[in-house]
Amino acid sequence: MLAYRKSDLDALAAITAIRTWADDGVLDAATAESLNLSFPPPFYSPNVFIRIGLFIFGAICALAALGLLFLMTNGWNSGNGFGTTLMVFGAGLAAGPEMLARRRKPFFRAGLEEAFTYGALISLLCGFWILIGFHGDLHYPLALFMGAIVSAAALRYVDGLLALAAAAFVFYAIFDLGSHGGDPARTALPFLIIALSAAVVYSAGWALSRPNLRYWHALWTVLRFATLMTGYAGGNYFVVKEARQAFLGSSFRGEEGIPMGAAFYAFTFCVPVIYIAWGLVRKDRLFLRAGLLCLALAVFTYKYYHHVMPMETGLTLVGIILITVAWFVLRIFKTVRFGITAERQEGSGRGLLDAESLAVLQSLASKNTAS
Repeated sequence: MLAYRKSDLDALAAITAIRTWADDGVLDAATAESLNLSFPPPFYSPNVFIRIGLFIFGAICALAALGLLFLMTNGWNSGNGFGTTLMVFGAGLAAGPEMLARRRKPFFRAGLEEAFTYGALISLLCGFWILIGFHGDLHYPLALFMGAIVSAAALRYVDGLLALAAAAFVFYAIFDLGSHGGDPARTALPFLIIALSAAVVYSAGWALSRPNLRYWHALWTVLRFATLMTGYAGGNYFVVKEARQAFLGSSFRGEEGIPMGAAFYAFTFCVPVIYIAWGLVRKDRLFLRAGLLCLALAVFTYKYYHHVMPMETGLTLVGIILITVAWFVLRIFKTVRFGITAERQEGSGRGLLDAESLAVLQSLASKNTAS
């Protein structure tokens, strides 16, 4: 399933842990340096500027190769020929990230392999779409198929952006299925979105706790946060009302409500509070951040339908309130309260868990040195 060696990903996780523990004071400088010597960087992972440059370079090379292929084949002078050319090009381009992942020092989040991967997927999926004769809207069977292909690529290359794209295909399929199912399906569509989001949030949280799925930790984290937001969007009054009017053919004028409007209004304002409370109780940063963002969206929803004050005045007052609340929160949590603090925790950090992990890490380091 993985394109990369698991031992390399474990070494990368060890390097990240050493850096974190050194910053937190769990490791002194000498120990951190000794451990770093035992775990040389397994991947070529440049800084963000080189990564962007390599991505642009890879995209230009891919487009030039595609243009040359069309010149050589003349597009095969038909729609099916065009689709076949894209499929052939996508299959050839897919060999690029495979070779880059199998080098002695593989490319990992370096930009070049990402450009080839995205180009190959776009070419393959567009070519397949043309060959099967879908020239109009993207319907749910094809969206689900595309989502499966993209999710397989996300798992193989540990790519969070592809994981988001796969989730978008699945949610689009649910939306397309509900929008063509008549009024009962349209009414149930928000609840389907909420239920699917809740299932993904739970599944991603479960995956984050499984050691054997640690290689995809970044994917589960991205999916969990994204589906926390889609779950809220599925029941947000503004999203439900405007989506029904814009995409589902239902018209609502002025202050005219929507079916079960009171329930959606309650959902809009209660869910952010639930997210924040859950994040504080369970010490879960993703829920806390999602709750704060959803709270801002709830205020926007209310302001959109109810004119209370001019926008400039409202934004100024909200800014003053947020700064004041932030100042009080920082003062209150300057010391540890309820297991929460605004201060960076030095030294002891995570206690027994760090000690056990450090012992394992030092054992691995000694084995690497001996070999």
